Amino acid sequence: MNFLDKLVIPQSAEHIQLLHYLLMLILFLFIPFISIVFGATLLSLYYKIKGLSESNVLYIRFSKDVIETLTINKSVGIILGIIPIITAMLIYIQLLQGTNANISLYMIFSLFCVSIGLILIYTYRYSMSFMEIYDSVKNFKPEDEEVEHKISKFRKANLSLSGKSVKWGIFFLFIGIWLFISSVTVAVYPEMWGRYNIFYLMFSWEVLSKLFGFLSAAMALTGASIFFAFFYWEGGMHMHSDQYRDFVRKIAAGITFTGTILMPLFMVIDLFAAPSDALSGSVFFFLTVAL
Repeated sequence: MNFLDKLVIPQSAEHIQLLHYLLMLILFLFIPFISIVFGATLLSLYYKIKGLSESNVLYIRFSKDVIETLTINKSVGIILGIIPIITAMLIYIQLLQGTNANISLYMIFSLFCVSIGLILIYTYRYSMSFMEIYDSVKNFKPEDEEVEHKISKFRKANLSLSGKSVKWGIFFLFIGIWLFISSVTVAVYPEMWGRYNIFYLMFSWEVLSKLFGFLSAAMALTGASIFFAFFYWEGGMHMHSDQYRDFVRKIAAGITFTGTILMPLFMVIDLFAAPSDALSGSVFFFLTVAL
């Protein structure tokens, strides 16, 4: 990564402090967004499979609504899902200049995987919209048999694309998040710099504790976002029945409660994994506030 080292500009102590605050801001934007996208995509896939297997229209409707609502649009995906990784990578290069930490290398791998994951997830999101269009005209019988054949062909191709893109999207996004968490963790542990490869770091308990903490936070944030987007944002989403409303409320409450219960456990585990010289009064203060 020598070409990245050329981007380093010597910084004063004040600028180094400013970079720390900027990094915190980037993480506050990136982590909640990517958590919600990851959680929403998992929920959508689960209820899509369940809805198709049980022929349950309620599940299929929820699968479509949750992915369309919580992912917002592809522009937001770029702004909050890709640009923060690039910015964080440049900040870490500045902060860790002169060290043998391979943060930039891990960040590049993370950027690659997250970018592919988001592209596939947004492909799935828009393919769900096309499926709704196809379903709305499924009873339409064109006089031209060739037109009918083409409609049927496009519908099957879109269904296949939807199924493949969401599964690979979740896979790449998860790996990208795992690599990002590994990068951030390595930055906190100087004894890991240049000593272990990326595979060892990814499966170290310091990284795994943060990864499980992320997954619990993703559950809580996804559930809370469903509550906010479906029931409160601009007066709430129009729902076709009280049954659907109660169903969404039940799902959101369940995953929010589960994620919120698990989060403190992994926060405490992560505290024990932290190096002793990183433990200060402010760390315990903010942990107490977070709990």
